[in-house]
Amino acid sequence: MNISIGSPPFQITRTLDSNVVFTWTQCDGCFGFAGPVFDPSRSSTYQDISCSLSESKSLPNAKCDHTSGKICQYGETHTGGTFTGGNAARDTVSLMSTSGKLISFPKIIIGCGHKNGSPCNHSTSGIIMLGPDRISLLSQMGQVVANKFSYSMVPQFIPKKPSKLHFGDSATVKGPGVVSTPLARDPDMYFLTLEGISLGQKI
Repeated sequence: MNISIGSPPFQITRTLDSNVVFTWTQCDGCFGFAGPVFDPSRSSTYQDISCSLSESKSLPNAKCDHTSGKICQYGETHTGGTFTGGNAARDTVSLMSTSGKLISFPKIIIGCGHKNGSPCNHSTSGIIMLGPDRISLLSQMGQVVANKFSYSMVPQFIPKKPSKLHFGDSATVKGPGVVSTPLARDPDMYFLTLEGISLGQKI
């Protein structure tokens, strides 16, 4: 997924995930992620989060770095062994609309990762969190997108055909022959409601 961070906007590609707590991007080069590295010093809207702010209590494994002016630091390990750690911050996040207009969301909480890695080889710069947790990107975008999103993933073996991610009113899945799977939710994750299992001709 292509998004932009900072002012002026710096475009990066990140992996989409709905089962992690935090949206983060690499601010130092790391193994396993080959995408662009975000330099926070070049963004006029970047701001580290202080340990004294209430937001710091919502971050994964938050701790206070007293050597760098009491900046809140985070750490998180994802399923599969991917890990990240660095400074918690706020900055402007921008997305391209279907009309080609860049839409900006100021003061979004992100992770500026300085110690990251993955056993997989990603062509991206980090992970975008779209879960229901209150510090996910989706929740922070809030009423602007009505807390709704939908996506349609194209198989990796189909070249040059992008997957689609929609927010807000555009997230309604409709059209001839279209089938969608609604997601149930609890405070920090999505899940599917099992209605039945079919085996051959039996349900």
